[in-house]
Amino acid sequence: MASPIAFCKRLDVRSRSEGFSDMPTKHRGFTLIELLITVVIAALVLTFAVPGFQNIIRNNRRAAQVNEFVTSLNLARSEAIKASARAYVWRSTNGTTLATDSTGVWENGWVVFVDRNGDAALDAGETVQTHAALEGGARLRGPGNFGRWIAYLPSGTSLGNGGLPNDSMTFCDSRGIEEGRQIVVNFTGRTRVEDDHNNFVSVPTDACP
Repeated sequence: MASPIAFCKRLDVRSRSEGFSDMPTKHRGFTLIELLITVVIAALVLTFAVPGFQNIIRNNRRAAQVNEFVTSLNLARSEAIKASARAYVWRSTNGTTLATDSTGVWENGWVVFVDRNGDAALDAGETVQTHAALEGGARLRGPGNFGRWIAYLPSGTSLGNGGLPNDSMTFCDSRGIEEGRQIVVNFTGRTRVEDDHNNFVSVPTDACP
């Protein structure tokens, strides 16, 4: 039988042959300079990336909100033709109640309804769509002709509360008129979106922040 001393020697030789070492392993960490460089790079990325990301969010919200109003106009036009009755897109104070003034503040919501009995009022069973207030501090303003409502006749032509068939609505967010949009309704009742603020017409003085 091998002595304990001989056994330990054989174990030590085996350990060395298999790569084991009794020397401590050194782990290299970050130096202060490397850490500072990392922080600077992260700050630069945030400086350029965050504003760009926020702008993308605003653009997407703007497109969605403008399209929602255009969709409501097209829906009212379609319903008027289908029902052979006047249909309204009417400003609302809370998304469900019709506004009684002509201030042109549309961002609080609107109601689409078919005026089947011709009394120019919202009666039971006439509501087609309701839309809540716009989010994100957006503004949607109409001039006097579209200050309260936009109606569509059974022929599909439009009519504003001011008596004219055509006009435009101005959409703005916190970025101002340069990033605004206009929803233009022509003489035949069809709509288009103007994205060049240099071509805007009939812009209310309080349309943009």
